[in-house]
Amino acid sequence: MDETPRLIGGSDSFSRNKHLTAFVLIKTEGDVEEIIKKLRCDGIREAYPLAGEYQIIARVEAQTEKSMESILKHKIRDLDSIKGTITLNVHEPSHIPYRDLESRIERIIGETGVVKPKYGGYEVQVMNEAVFPWSALFNVLLESSMEVWVTRKDGMIVISSKPPSF
Repeated sequence: MDETPRLIGGSDSFSRNKHLTAFVLIKTEGDVEEIIKKLRCDGIREAYPLAGEYQIIARVEAQTEKSMESILKHKIRDLDSIKGTITLNVHEPSHIPYRDLESRIERIIGETGVVKPKYGGYEVQVMNEAVFPWSALFNVLLESSMEVWVTRKDGMIVISSKPPSF
């Protein structure tokens, strides 16, 4: 089976200006390649054959929810050979992408602390214990596989972290 992606649909400029994306799992009867050809339209950007319960996965892009629903209903579900679909809506990440862990830590702690690189990890001085985002910081450090210690230096709480020792 050819593993090459199949770009089917409108222009590349549509992709740059998209607002909504969904992946649609499609259960079909009949020749999958022929059904993929029938799916060619603006909004259905790609389609791939699958093995398993669903025979096709398609990436759909639309400017509005109404146009997304129209593509799903009139361009996919209305085809006689389509026996079922599952639509997976993709949501843009709500967080700001970070260049590195240090900038992510700085964003989390804001003015409640100070972060400094140290020993391949980071040292965070807690400036305001009452409003410091303890759990958010610990979650980020632990998700990043950092070893974490909490100590007190000069009357101030300090959170130290470093990559794990192997």
